Amino acid sequence: MLREIVAYRELIYYFTWREFKVRYKQTVVGILWVVLQPLVFALIIDLTLLRGHAFGVSKLHVPALVPVYIGLLFWNYFEQTTNNASNSLIGNQGVITKVFFPRFIPALSAAISSLIDFFFASLLLLALLPIFVHHFSPLGLLSLLPCLVLLFIFSFGFGLWLGTLNVKYRDLKYVLPFVMRILMFASPIFYPITFLPAKYWPILYLNPVTSAAELSRHFILGFPLHEPRYMLLSLATTVVALVVGVWYFHTRDKDFVDIL
Repeated sequence: MLREIVAYRELIYYFTWREFKVRYKQTVVGILWVVLQPLVFALIIDLTLLRGHAFGVSKLHVPALVPVYIGLLFWNYFEQTTNNASNSLIGNQGVITKVFFPRFIPALSAAISSLIDFFFASLLLLALLPIFVHHFSPLGLLSLLPCLVLLFIFSFGFGLWLGTLNVKYRDLKYVLPFVMRILMFASPIFYPITFLPAKYWPILYLNPVTSAAELSRHFILGFPLHEPRYMLLSLATTVVALVVGVWYFHTRDKDFVDIL
């Protein structure tokens, strides 16, 4: 697969750019939707549900808007990449059935194109920090990079597996949005991990989004980091998702033309 990525790098660029352009084609606001959606969601959570109490941010003089936005930043990347990758094979069936190329490229391009959205959404975070946070670590912003790499690998592997399943079982497009909603509220996006009893923490850390959110809040905002050893579970989940996704894809990709 690595050799094919190098050999077909121009095709990956084409699929990535096409994915990004089609997403915002004929939209009035365009790329600003990437910023507006998590911002409005974080404002609603801050003003109505939390008022900062769940995060205990009163002692740190940080409004809940900021840690919630950081959590949504990672969650939106994971959700968008997973959804787009799971539909990538079906969405490109006209090309797949007529032209030969590595079939994983649409799923990989979905993960790469979502990085552009993440970049623009991160720019708003850079604007929010000086306004709402008196003491934050500019160097801590570098923690976004390893967290994003973790989620990139996880989302690609998970999305590739779902995309392969979706070729044969079209029910997935109805089930996946429901499952993603459950996962979102079962992840510490709108609340810190301490909001739940410690016995549930290993289950939460099976989702790499949990590690990404907790690590970034720690290094950027100075939030306490609870049980960092559990982050090894997120790393294990990422490796398993990549290995299983690539393996299952390669066991089924020869049948795609006949099924599609």
